[in-house]
Amino acid sequence: MVFWRGSPTGVSHRKGIPWRNAQRHRLNFFANNESEEAYPVLVERDGAVHTEHFRVKDMNSHWFDVGLAGGPTQCSREDGSCDELRDTVPWKTAVRGPESLS
Repeated sequence: MVFWRGSPTGVSHRKGIPWRNAQRHRLNFFANNESEEAYPVLVERDGAVHTEHFRVKDMNSHWFDVGLAGGPTQCSREDGSCDELRDTVPWKTAVRGPESLS
C-alpha cells in the first residue's frame, strides 16, 4: 500500500491558476478516485497471467492511503478559492511520526 499525507503547499490557490494540475493535487485526486468504471489488470493466478477487470474505487482503496491534510492553505478568501479548495478536496487527518509506520 502507498501511504502519504501532505499539505497543499507549493502552489497558489487562486482563480485563474490551474492548481488542480499541481503534483500533490493530482496524486490526491488520482488516489481518491471513486469511479465505478472497471479497467483491465494483469493478474497471476495458478501460474498463469490473466486479465481481470477491477473497479477504480476498489483498486484505489486497496492500494492507496493518500490524502491532503491540514485544510486549505495559500488560497484567496476574497475570490472564493479557499472555499472551493475546502469543498473540492477530500481532506484527511494529518499523521505524524510513528503513526505513519503502522
